[in-house]
Amino acid sequence: MDNHSSEDGSKMITLFIKGGVAHTVGDCPLCQRVYMVLKLKDLNFRVMAVNTNAPPTEYKEIAGTKKPPILVDGEIIHNDVAQIVEYLDASYNQVPLQPKDKNSHSVGLDLFLALSKYLKNKDPSKDDRLKQILLKKLQDINDALEIHGGPFLDGEKMTLPDCNLLPKLYHTAVCGKVIKEKAFEIPHNLENIHRYLDAFKASDVFDETKVEEEEIEYGWRKHRML
Repeated sequence: MDNHSSEDGSKMITLFIKGGVAHTVGDCPLCQRVYMVLKLKDLNFRVMAVNTNAPPTEYKEIAGTKKPPILVDGEIIHNDVAQIVEYLDASYNQVPLQPKDKNSHSVGLDLFLALSKYLKNKDPSKDDRLKQILLKKLQDINDALEIHGGPFLDGEKMTLPDCNLLPKLYHTAVCGKVIKEKAFEIPHNLENIHRYLDAFKASDVFDETKVEEEEIEYGWRKHRML
């Protein structure tokens, strides 16, 4: 899955991501986060989807037993998602992605944890409380989007915090639809979130990095033991 060719002979960054079952891109929001950063920065890169159950020799030689995302830039190898994003932002600053409002970095940080607790819960008596916690996290995100007028966290353009939050928020929206036994909707009155997701889905970044809904459902059911 090559995204940007290197016809001029310049070095090419390689991003190893989790491969899907029926599609190229697997259900890893961390992989999508890095993929989005590379796309937004318009860098010369290729994406290699890895079957994590049977990784190829090239991947094992670079990453050993570590899971994607793995970024290779010449002799430099990073396998921690926060370090990858920090490295890309510091090394390739022609397209700046830092938000004007640094508080944007903290928006929705615990959303995925709340989603996971709700979906994995096996005790029906706890479902309503965990669902309410999840909805409160969504309300907080909606309120944060109000501050700069959107559609993205820092205004009109995607920045690094969006690359972190949007894959997780998209997982949340999809899971509420496809995991029938835990069905829920992002409330219609959270208009900023709906506008946020619509703007994401309308972007070239989404077209290139998106994870298909069936991959998200498969990932939660098979790998997260629903």
